[in-house]
Amino acid sequence: MSIQLLPAIARRLEGKVAVITGGARGIGEQTAKLFFKHGAKVVIADIQDHLGQTLCKDLESGERQPGWGLSRNETRSTSNETSGSREHRDDSEYMLGDWGIGTHAYTSSKHGVLGLMRNAAVDLGRYGIRVNCVSPNVVPTEMGRKLFKVKDGGEFPSFYWSLKNGDILREEDVGEAVVYLGSDESKCVSGLNLIVDGGFTVVNQALCSFRS
Repeated sequence: MSIQLLPAIARRLEGKVAVITGGARGIGEQTAKLFFKHGAKVVIADIQDHLGQTLCKDLESGERQPGWGLSRNETRSTSNETSGSREHRDDSEYMLGDWGIGTHAYTSSKHGVLGLMRNAAVDLGRYGIRVNCVSPNVVPTEMGRKLFKVKDGGEFPSFYWSLKNGDILREEDVGEAVVYLGSDESKCVSGLNLIVDGGFTVVNQALCSFRS
């Protein structure tokens, strides 16, 4: 299925380059599609080669520039091609990471990402480089469904979502937050942990006085 560009006036990432790790499925995939729709050149890196290549073909069948896929067995020529394209275009680049690992290692890595992000924001700000991160709550991706043992088409738990607007957090919602951080609209935003959780973390579920 081809991914179509937005009208030129609506593109928020025109002329930018994004490298998205873990971009073959879930949040990474939706973020890649959104970046492409907004006019960015997209490089997808993922160990799931076949899914990454399929997504790149979807992007290539759109109206404009293709998406590059970087696999585990990537050749040097493709890496050079990507670097050359960046040099010729001389535009802004973004590195996005979307990773999923288990339990203690997962928790430790997420806390480490926050510290790394803040330190990198301080260090790299002198070069005009902004560093931010996005922290979503549980999303009904394939990984999230396995965690809650929810079958395809089954109802996903809503107790991790405190906004009662008839919906739950989805991959596209997280992707939209990343689009904002990648756009010129956030040119003065750096060192931010943007929490996308429908207000879950501001609610003490045990002591909340505003129960529905």
